[in-house]
Amino acid sequence: MTNSEHKILIVDDEPELVELFTEMITEFGYKVDSCLSAEEALKKFTDANIYHAVMCDIDLKGMNGIQLLEAVVAKEIETPFVMVTGNTAPNTILKALRAGAVDFLSKPIIVEEVEEVIARVKEIGKRRIRINQFAAQLSAEKAPSKEDLSTFRNDLKMINLIRVKNSKAERI
Repeated sequence: MTNSEHKILIVDDEPELVELFTEMITEFGYKVDSCLSAEEALKKFTDANIYHAVMCDIDLKGMNGIQLLEAVVAKEIETPFVMVTGNTAPNTILKALRAGAVDFLSKPIIVEEVEEVIARVKEIGKRRIRINQFAAQLSAEKAPSKEDLSTFRNDLKMINLIRVKNSKAERI
């Protein structure tokens, strides 16, 4: 799957930042969708709209970024979230990680960091999609191949490593 087949959702209430992120991520070769509020973003999560990652500001007006993440998780949608914040207080970051964020970016934004984080999160998204496809295959009672089982095990290991990393961050 090439970058151009991956869709990233950007959620920020500052139009200038949305435009900056859109230009940046489009230059990395990804498709981009954007919203100016968490409420608008939540409506975009449908079966027809599959995002490989979400970049979301924490401090949104109305529903904040962490509340959006919690709402998406409650819908059992497993899209990896990268939280963006100008508030790098450990409590804020831990709250986002506990809610299920896989990474965060602090403002001011550095282009190289955005590219690295998006690449990491894209891999997590791909793994989650493969796991969901594997689960669907199992529920349809189709026997998975040995290669599918191996990929599934590796994907689970990687996602568990991320969870361990996040739980260690919680203890800080």
